[in-house]
Amino acid sequence: MNGVNMPSFVSLVKQMRTAQKAYFNEKDYFQKQRLLDESKRLEREVDKALKEWERRQNDKQAKLF
Repeated sequence: MNGVNMPSFVSLVKQMRTAQKAYFNEKDYFQKQRLLDESKRLEREVDKALKEWERRQNDKQAKLF
């Protein structure tokens, strides 16, 4: 996972979900924008890690044949 081990990945997902929940609970417009930006940044990191994991899985399967 992009050099990310499972505990690091789980931590990253937890951070993302925490930021998302904070965004939906926030009332202040500017704070809400900051939390939205943070949520999107973390989501991009999660997506990047998942794509890297998928690429590595495909590489492993290609080597089998």
